[in-house]
Amino acid sequence: APAANGPMTVDYETVDGTATGADEDYVAGRGTVVFAAGASEATVSVPIKGDVVFEDDEEFYLKFSNALGATLSTNRATILLKNDDPLPLVSIAPVAVSEGNAGVTTAMVSVTLSNPSSQPVAVSYATRDGTARSGDNDYRPASGTLIFPPKTSVQTIPSAVNGDSVFELDETFSILLSNLTGATLGTAENVVTIRNDDPPPVLLAADVELAEANVGQTNAAVFVFRLSTVSTLPVSFDYTTTNGTAVTPGDYLADRGILSIPPGQTQTTLSIPVIGDANSESDEFFFLVLSILSRPISLHFA
Repeated sequence: APAANGPMTVDYETVDGTATGADEDYVAGRGTVVFAAGASEATVSVPIKGDVVFEDDEEFYLKFSNALGATLSTNRATILLKNDDPLPLVSIAPVAVSEGNAGVTTAMVSVTLSNPSSQPVAVSYATRDGTARSGDNDYRPASGTLIFPPKTSVQTIPSAVNGDSVFELDETFSILLSNLTGATLGTAENVVTIRNDDPPPVLLAADVELAEANVGQTNAAVFVFRLSTVSTLPVSFDYTTTNGTAVTPGDYLADRGILSIPPGQTQTTLSIPVIGDANSESDEFFFLVLSILSRPISLHFA
């Protein structure tokens, strides 16, 4: 407008475009601009609200009306809001869950955007075996597409873990992200740890009682060792015979060594030769001393 010799005013109001007051892009308002005497410019201040949402550039308008002391050459001005937020990064977090003794335990895996977007974000996911294997029934494989609605930044993937009562080491599998739409990849893969919550098995052994053999013959003291529960780890223990009232080599044959119970099995045996004689004597005994080599296993001799 040219410099005014007298009072000059014009009314204004904000008008939504792709930027809106309801979405808190700016503060809507209206008022009257007053040009000072002799001035050719006046200022209208419209507060702009910042955010961290990735979005297209947006615009809104100032609409002018009711000019006094001048003629309007245009009745609208455009205000452009330029996006200054980055395209979101997608990341997936590690998680740990106790397996339970039976049924299914669900691990909730969080997938996050570094900042929200004004558009939907999509990402594909799929489980992948580690030391935990879906074929061994450690967990249930899953795949699909995760959708982030506009202006959200966290979604979860439910991951089903199968419970058991087998003693084992903690096991892991992973979830792999791919095929992003509307975002870039930050962390592509996580680790889901299945925590063992089963106690170690107890090694059980029982006393052995047997008849002595005849002169010149031998009999066998057969010791049976069993585990209270199945283990996925090998269990090894050493043994050695020790004299009691029975003495080697006349009453039995001394022995020492290592016995093992393979993973998935629960029992092994040991035979100690007992020497027969014709002596009139009281019942005799010797000892079998055990110690654990592979841990953690507890020992119980009944």
